[in-house]
Amino acid sequence: MIPGSLATARLSRGSLSGIGRLALRVPAAARCYTAGSLKINADRMMKTLHETCEWGAAHRYGDGPFETGMARLTLDEDDATARRWLWKEAEKLGCSVDVDEMGNMFMIRKGKRDGKPTAMGSHLDTQPTGGRYDGILGVMAGLEALRTMNDHKVETEYPVALVNWTNEEGARFPQSIVGSGVWCHDVPLEKAWNLQDVKDSSLTMKSELAKIGFLGSTRCSHEATPLAAHFELHIEQGPILEATGKRVGIVQGGQAYKWFDINVRGRECHTGSTPFDTRSDAMLCASRIIVESNRIAKQHKGLASTGILRLSPGSVNTCPGHVFFTLDVRHPSTHKLAALCSEIEAAAQHIAAEESEKGCSLEWVETFDSPAITFHRDCIDSVRKAVEANYGSDAGVDIYSGAGHDTCSTSKVCPSSMVFITSKDGVSHNPREYSSPEDCATGAQVLMDAALLHGNVEAMVGSRGKKCCCCYPGMVARGALVTSTISARLLSILYPSPILLKPLDSPSIMAAPYTDTGVKPDDFTEFDYVVVGGGTAGLAVAARLSEDASVSVGVIEAGLWRPECPKINYPAFIGQTPMNPDYDWCYETEPQQHSNGRKYPWPRGKVLGGSSALNFLVWQRGYKGEYDDIGKLGNSGWSWDDFANFARKSATLEKPSKGLQDAHLATYDEEVHGSDGPVQTSYSKWYTEAQRPWFEALKSLGLANVRDGLAGSNAGFWVSPGTLCPKNGVRSYSASAYYAPNAKRSNLKVITGALASKILFADAKNAAGELVASGVEYSVGGATYTVKARKEVVVSGGTINSPHLLELSGIGKADVLKAAGIEQRIELDVGENVQDHLYTTTTFKLKPGHTTWDKMRQDDFAKAAMEQYAAGGDDRGIVASIISGFAYVPLKQYLSADEIAKIKDEVNKIDWSQYSNGVRETVQLQLARLDDDKCPFTEFIFTPGYFATFSAPEEGQEYYSILACLQQPFSRGTIHAASSDPAQPPKINANYFSVDADLEILSKAVKYCDTITATSPLKDITVARQDPDPEKCTSDDDFREFTKDVTSTEYHPIGSCSMMPREKGGVVDARLKVYGTANVRVADASIIPIHVSSHIQSAVYAVGEKAAHMIREDAKKAH
Repeated sequence: MIPGSLATARLSRGSLSGIGRLALRVPAAARCYTAGSLKINADRMMKTLHETCEWGAAHRYGDGPFETGMARLTLDEDDATARRWLWKEAEKLGCSVDVDEMGNMFMIRKGKRDGKPTAMGSHLDTQPTGGRYDGILGVMAGLEALRTMNDHKVETEYPVALVNWTNEEGARFPQSIVGSGVWCHDVPLEKAWNLQDVKDSSLTMKSELAKIGFLGSTRCSHEATPLAAHFELHIEQGPILEATGKRVGIVQGGQAYKWFDINVRGRECHTGSTPFDTRSDAMLCASRIIVESNRIAKQHKGLASTGILRLSPGSVNTCPGHVFFTLDVRHPSTHKLAALCSEIEAAAQHIAAEESEKGCSLEWVETFDSPAITFHRDCIDSVRKAVEANYGSDAGVDIYSGAGHDTCSTSKVCPSSMVFITSKDGVSHNPREYSSPEDCATGAQVLMDAALLHGNVEAMVGSRGKKCCCCYPGMVARGALVTSTISARLLSILYPSPILLKPLDSPSIMAAPYTDTGVKPDDFTEFDYVVVGGGTAGLAVAARLSEDASVSVGVIEAGLWRPECPKINYPAFIGQTPMNPDYDWCYETEPQQHSNGRKYPWPRGKVLGGSSALNFLVWQRGYKGEYDDIGKLGNSGWSWDDFANFARKSATLEKPSKGLQDAHLATYDEEVHGSDGPVQTSYSKWYTEAQRPWFEALKSLGLANVRDGLAGSNAGFWVSPGTLCPKNGVRSYSASAYYAPNAKRSNLKVITGALASKILFADAKNAAGELVASGVEYSVGGATYTVKARKEVVVSGGTINSPHLLELSGIGKADVLKAAGIEQRIELDVGENVQDHLYTTTTFKLKPGHTTWDKMRQDDFAKAAMEQYAAGGDDRGIVASIISGFAYVPLKQYLSADEIAKIKDEVNKIDWSQYSNGVRETVQLQLARLDDDKCPFTEFIFTPGYFATFSAPEEGQEYYSILACLQQPFSRGTIHAASSDPAQPPKINANYFSVDADLEILSKAVKYCDTITATSPLKDITVARQDPDPEKCTSDDDFREFTKDVTSTEYHPIGSCSMMPREKGGVVDARLKVYGTANVRVADASIIPIHVSSHIQSAVYAVGEKAAHMIREDAKKAH
């Protein structure tokens, strides 16, 4: 488990900026701000709004001074005037103004520290017949917020910004949400620049930007002008607030929608002489479809609309023979939208079939698909708290936006949310658009407070100077085990005492130190073996091969070596490296169709040591039958005994004392563990008093206490060891275990900061017709180099980077490579069969009298804990503790025989023909596991502390959390190159919950956590469930939705270079050689073809150890 697995990975909803990274000296003022303590000047804001609406005023509809609409089109003279005015006003407030190459304006008010600003943004452009509130209000409210801060001499910890986005409306240049779209990389810059004026095609957006002086020099990219968060005030443009009587809409996201082009073809006929029963009336057929689509959409609480309808021949006395119309279908849920569209299409086909006897036919084409956009939970919570503080808990209502907004773009790359206020009669895009001054003031107050509340969190959690820390979940030090969906109100009371972070309080450490291996490209030119990837398995391979002084080994690693970094070494700081680009690749999935369109973060180690430097130190092995299944797939030498033997070879266990064994069930079987391997493992010395009652509750429910879960029979509950060095209380990982002790070997060289771009092959194939690798191309600092491989190339980039490198080298599926612009060399199922574990968290309040990681929020406790850790000795206390309480359970523990049979039946009914023979075989092996009472399908992890997803912890309250984890996923995903550019991340489609059985199993496991906590003696020390909300999450459907919304990867992806026979879709054979090559092997988690019920770190080390063993064996045979 990577530390990110302690964060509910709802990337599209929740992110924290740099949690734990620089939260050292938080001023008291930063802790004091409460919503409503500053009041905006409503009269000033409205006066400014109406004065600026003189630029572009049009379409008078009444006698009042403000009863005109607007026609201020993007980049026209009125827009230019408004922009110049805004620039000057921002400078008057002391803001710096930056304009990018799309004309987006960033007006930044300084904070005490440099970093990414929390922004309030919207747009100044309008429709040709628009009103004076759409967009304009959002900008003026943001400006008023800055003015109010200046009035009260507010000094924020980090910058606050106002943003004016270009061409949101798309009225003059016909594409909406363009400026923010380019900024978030959704819209190509050249495409945006080349958009033509709808009335004069000689004018482009670029030419008009230049004409008015707003073609900025700053690159239009969230990387060049990053934001920590983005909030937008907007009129609702609909009737919901007015109908419900609520003052504020707390916007949850944007609806998913699909567009369809539909052609109905019949036969023209005379309206007077053709009876109804002989007509082929395309118009009647189309009308029935439109009416039925409306009925179905309404039934499912969606929307279906026809915006374009054309018919021919278009004569008053002729029944149309051809009707073309569009259908726009919308729903807040991507998954439910797909089901809704399927139902509408089926109904349309049925209607057409009824008409077919008369000669009507139907053509149905999907033209656009936009998944639901879910705003970020921490931002939503900031809005909610601002509403409640100012106007009471009844003033707001959760709402989805039916229209597109700039925030829909920003939410893709930074935490974002919106505030809606009433628009009278739901009118918008109309001169009569109106929101009362009182409603405008309400919205502006909430906007400012939400931004300041979020900024307060940012002040608490530290520097926002890095891309990933505003875009992805942050994790914190011990005691602040939080999730990416954590709310703004949470961190002000959750964040641990700064005392805990004192070891980080130095410029050298905060500069992310590293030790140069001393190897430069000039020293890295030719080796017997070239290993690509200095991660968990790669360094094991390199170290073992270089034990033979007669061979040379070179390792290419994109990350750096950081041997003295507390963020890696200290257990208390686990979680500060994932999604931090100094340590991590910061990958994320494509929007997941069956998980409400969410993008999941996929941290992978970009540091010497790979993900073993980022993970949560868990050291386990699964059920032996699962490893035997790997062998059954045609992989001789890859069954339980092989994995266990090589895993033992990699590690050394410090035996737990008898006191630990008796008091905390930290028992072990000596024969199961290694005694002289480089990776140091041990049992935690500290345990919360609440863990033993959890174990006893599981025992009461029929689970057995497993003496040693690494012995091949892991079903039951047990205490797990971790990769913690007992001598000094620091992480043991592949860089410290395999590289550091061997760094002085003359035949082992590791070059860091080097990105491999492709494997090079000799011009001629060998006698067997195989490609022969001659070396690897890589880059350092933008310059390209080549290293020769005399014997072999070993690819150890991990489940993401290994298939990526193979595809960049021309090895993969033809359609994938063609789409990426790569010439194919070998046809293989690279990047297929991806499987991953998932988890979902529930959190419970503890009765008084227990010590958990929550205590680390208290200064005195944290200080004493750090002193104990620093003092050394055998027991370094809570700071050196790790998660240790695990239970692995078969499905029969919480599902009935009928429920299991139904799952089996549903999986068997799926059309698996799209997958390879090998994938189909793995699914059958998994189905067989359903009947094996010793094979766990679910893991439960006991976490001694607060670990919630939505709510905030109560001050002084102790918690425990239970993570329910899916271990045998039926869903299969893909990882493929997006282009031929090695620097461009591959596309990751985990395809989570594409097989509904996965959702059914996991959501029922989440619900089963209530059963565990309702069982004594755990029941006797538990107050209540806090998260998910016990009042809102009760039914099976509730738990399914909760699971889709908050589930995270457990960071155990496998399978993308599956080890199976080639005819089964395998990429490597049982000797790990890539099919079609003579001397390229893959050695990492990507070769594991079917998942196991275990954290996979020890299995990956075993792969590395066995790979080196086989390479040396094969080398001897060759001689």
